[in-house]
Amino acid sequence: MRISRNHLILLVLIAVALLAHAEIPPAPNPPRRVNDFAGVLHNVGVLEDSLAAFARNTGNGVVVVTVNDLDGLEPWDYAYQLGRKWGVGGSKHNNGVVVLLKPKTASSKGQVTIAPGYGLEGVLTDALCKRIIEKEMIPELKNNNYDGAVWKALRIILPVVAGEYNEKEYMVDSEDTSDMVIELIIYIIFFAFIIIKVREILGYGGGGGGGGGRRNGGSSGTGTWGGPIIIGGWGGGSSSSGGSSWGGGGGFSGFGGGSFGGGGASGSW
Repeated sequence: MRISRNHLILLVLIAVALLAHAEIPPAPNPPRRVNDFAGVLHNVGVLEDSLAAFARNTGNGVVVVTVNDLDGLEPWDYAYQLGRKWGVGGSKHNNGVVVLLKPKTASSKGQVTIAPGYGLEGVLTDALCKRIIEKEMIPELKNNNYDGAVWKALRIILPVVAGEYNEKEYMVDSEDTSDMVIELIIYIIFFAFIIIKVREILGYGGGGGGGGGRRNGGSSGTGTWGGPIIIGGWGGGSSSSGGSSWGGGGGFSGFGGGSFGGGGASGSW
């Protein structure tokens, strides 16, 4: 089947019209890294200063954008087009990241995307971005805590981009350990019960002061089981420290023509 020239022109015009429908906002001038067009963030100033300092210190450009409408685009496509149009990241290394949020409304679901530039797709992989969205952001977004969702995402994204953390470490740190702790407690109780029964069978159930002293002295060793179990070094509190770690502000490095290829991940709630 051959397509006539007129049909081809018509298809091109339709494609142009569809693309024109998606009104990506113009790049802010002067550049801003936090653009809360939807008005859902409360700590914009602290967040802006943190990302500006991070860009100045590392050369990587990370922007957070909230919009009320995706203009008919998929969230990843909107973030991709915005990153290219704004030139997020440097043109040499394409080291930009767009974190895009569309709030949930009565008539539409909420949507979120993490879109890395070409140069960061190797560290901010699709799997890692998906994990950050599902593990860190969606639980906060379901509670309308947009600030918390952004900070929790950035406490992973920024050290990964800076080379201080990696996907493998995060995947281990973010494992749900609640079932593991419960199983450990069950095993401890089970083996304690077995030990008590064996001691009773062997006649060690009572004992004088000397024996009791030895048992009490031995039991102090088991006290190590009662100490806190700390899993991962990026847990609680680090989301708030993300603001102070790169606090400072000033400077707008990280903009300059970064290119995006559609990598990253999206989610909805």
